[in-house]
Amino acid sequence: MPFPHSGGEPVVEAQKVLAELPSIDGTHWQLCLHPFSHRRDHNPDLSDLLGTAREDGSPGPDTATNIFFNPAFLAASRGRIARKTIYQLVVWECRDNERTAHFSMPVLHYPASLVLPEHYRALVHPFAPLGTPLQSALPEADLAARLADLFEVALADELPPLLIEETAGGTVLDRLAEGTASRPGLGIHRTQAGSRAALDAASTTRYPGKKRQRELNRLLRKLGEAGNVDFELARSQFDVLLRFEEYLLIETRSWKGRRGTSIQAIKRHAAFARQAVSDLAREGRCQVLSMRLDGKPLASMILLSMNGYYYPWKITFDEHYARYSPGALLMARLGDYLRSLPDFRMADSLARTGTSWMDLFWRDKIMLQNVTLAASEQEAEKLMRRAALPERLRAMLRKLLRRR
Repeated sequence: MPFPHSGGEPVVEAQKVLAELPSIDGTHWQLCLHPFSHRRDHNPDLSDLLGTAREDGSPGPDTATNIFFNPAFLAASRGRIARKTIYQLVVWECRDNERTAHFSMPVLHYPASLVLPEHYRALVHPFAPLGTPLQSALPEADLAARLADLFEVALADELPPLLIEETAGGTVLDRLAEGTASRPGLGIHRTQAGSRAALDAASTTRYPGKKRQRELNRLLRKLGEAGNVDFELARSQFDVLLRFEEYLLIETRSWKGRRGTSIQAIKRHAAFARQAVSDLAREGRCQVLSMRLDGKPLASMILLSMNGYYYPWKITFDEHYARYSPGALLMARLGDYLRSLPDFRMADSLARTGTSWMDLFWRDKIMLQNVTLAASEQEAEKLMRRAALPERLRAMLRKLLRRR
């Protein structure tokens, strides 16, 4: 069975049903591949996953937490960050004419190359460093069983293997991996991808520590001698757009601007970021937190959120005030702000894995892993091993260059 792919942005008219299975309760389940369209009304309705209000006004479930797999963020990425066609891999529960989404992730198609076999890969990139799938409130054991059945059928029908990078632990993928040992037609391979700083609402550990907090208080008092220091939160779409343009100007005046790596310096990145911020702000999923001196911005942060999970997406500061550490002061204030929110569950720093400056503020950890799904364990392990080769080669090159 042929599968759609992205050799020069082909036009795919309709969804592709990869697998379909009946259920004893009269429903049937589908694993579908939907081409992502610039027309939002042409894309699958994932409101049951995203926690948005239903037509009757009742709130939707709040289990999906990856803001980067939100359709609004994908729409901004399309053609700017992701040059290939974006597909949405969705598991549907179908009853009569109604469909309920229980699992979703955006994927890109990669044809076979000298190094890698043909495969689909979850859309994870530097602006969206999280591959955790969206999943519904269905019990994980039940959802994992449905996924196993559907993927086993689809992979037997020549669906290329799937690679999901930087997905958080503790999701349905873990439960799926635990139940594949007895399935000869489905193999899952997992490797650890490190951890990064996080802030957990359930944690009783307070950071920054006392010594660090005293230093931050001293810097804040010192800065206050130069004028009135204030922290501002922009929430409405109009205010967020104004403060985001302010963010871009501050970042462009920094070392990123001088190196030509700021968002504003790269046109397609700027267009992507403006659309993502605007559309997410309209949904109430984007805020801008800033630190100001007599109304002048010293530091600015773009804060994204989804169903109680928060992501400090981008932060910048005015280098003329670097001796006061305005970025650190803003990050410390962010922790206090998040703890005060009634819906707060977890914050992902999005920092690089391993040790980072965020460890000075948040000492909880999010464990990340890479996951491959294929028709056998051997095929899944082979894809994982080959997918890691480019990064290994880059690491070897960096090591050689440092020696010179």
